[in-house]
Amino acid sequence: MKRLLNKLQLPDWIALGLLLLYVTAFSWMTIRQHNGFRTNALDLGKFDQMIWNAAQGRRPYSTITQQSAVQGHFSQLLAQHDSWPADAHRPTSVLPPGTVVRDVHYLTVPQAISGEVVARVGLYDEQGTHLTTQEGQEFVDLSLGG
Repeated sequence: MKRLLNKLQLPDWIALGLLLLYVTAFSWMTIRQHNGFRTNALDLGKFDQMIWNAAQGRRPYSTITQQSAVQGHFSQLLAQHDSWPADAHRPTSVLPPGTVVRDVHYLTVPQAISGEVVARVGLYDEQGTHLTTQEGQEFVDLSLGG
């Protein structure tokens, strides 16, 4: 290591100094923004999970918020409700395939909305993995008018 440091010339030291300055400046700015926006581990976890899913060849989806990374950019989430089937009395882990469970979820949707309203209904297991329909879809869109 000492031999390597002795071989460095002035341009190498300048490049290393600029690299250190760059890393320090952007680290400081990132931490400052993190504190200013009052983000927390949950905020960072959502995006970390979305990036990880995309890197694995999956769509960028967060099981924390149950939404796609692009959902907030192209559509607006008006209401959401997550719970075990039958108000936690029938978890998916104990249901045999093909079991039909009547499950009621109430959503409060704002009165003043324009455009088409779609209810996206999906199921996932206790690990957050989406269960698919017989057609292989992770969710079903139900048009509520608009």
